[in-house]
Amino acid sequence: MKQDTSECEKAVQFKDVCYIKIAKLKQDPAICEKIEKDTFSIDECYAEVSVTSRDYSICEKIVTQTQKDECFFAVASKRKEQDITVCEKIVGIYRRDSCYQIIGLEKQDMSV
Repeated sequence: MKQDTSECEKAVQFKDVCYIKIAKLKQDPAICEKIEKDTFSIDECYAEVSVTSRDYSICEKIVTQTQKDECFFAVASKRKEQDITVCEKIVGIYRRDSCYQIIGLEKQDMSV
């Protein structure tokens, strides 16, 4: 697969999947904006790029709150610095608490 979006633009089917794969590969959230009128696919694209790049600021672009929370959780569990500020961005109480637990286990500090 080429690492540019020209092949995606030619696609009739699965264009969104193509954009998501290239955005993730290049860690470029701007490519997600090429997805047309499908909030779920756009959100999925931002989440994929965010987790791959371990950049939680990209999660902020996600519209659907549940998917945004999942994005923050996934990034928090992948980041080496294990920063609880990512967990604090999660709105859902269960997912936020799970995030704190993961960070606490990683840091071997359950006071988190």
